[in-house]
Amino acid sequence: MRIWRSILILMIALVTAACGGAPTATPTPTPLPAGTAVHADPAGDAGAAPTFDILEIMSVRGTTTLQVRLWTSPAPVLPAAGASPSASEMVFLVGFNSDLDRTTGLGMGSVCGSGQGLDHFIDGGYFAPRNADGTYNVHRISDFAVTGTATVALTGSTVTLTVNLATGLEGDDGRTEAHAIVGLGPSDFRDCAPDAGQMLPTRLRNQRTILDGPSQ
Repeated sequence: MRIWRSILILMIALVTAACGGAPTATPTPTPLPAGTAVHADPAGDAGAAPTFDILEIMSVRGTTTLQVRLWTSPAPVLPAAGASPSASEMVFLVGFNSDLDRTTGLGMGSVCGSGQGLDHFIDGGYFAPRNADGTYNVHRISDFAVTGTATVALTGSTVTLTVNLATGLEGDDGRTEAHAIVGLGPSDFRDCAPDAGQMLPTRLRNQRTILDGPSQ
């Protein structure tokens, strides 16, 4: 019996090898950490070069902070601490629908979509220069008051902005919708995220017109 059992095992092994081995399960994507949201944005929808084109926006909610990562092409180039963005450096606004109510707050221009309901935003060199310590100001949209600052980290093609929930977002729990608009400084905005791939044409805007009234 042992001989026949050995022969059977050997035959199974040979058949398995001939068929390319045992079937393997399809790997499943690694799930994103809790509190993480990612939106891809179409490449090439920011208009003619030179400009900065958003490829992805990611937000990560922590216990005390909210991080937003912008991936652009080409890689972000930011002004030095204390300076405004030049015509070859990136200008941006990152807005937060902090109360998750799209009927309150403002939007970042009709070209970025309606009903954003933004309550806070990071000013990436549009309204004021970068702070002397390298941070950017966080504003409450209702009255443009500065509520805190966002720290900045540049790594390759991404810029990561970190906002304190207690100060910058005034005690919000971090459950928010994040939106961004970027372009060439000081005021040439080209691309929104998340959006449907719509190109934002070159235009100049005076102060505050980028936040263009109540959401619909």
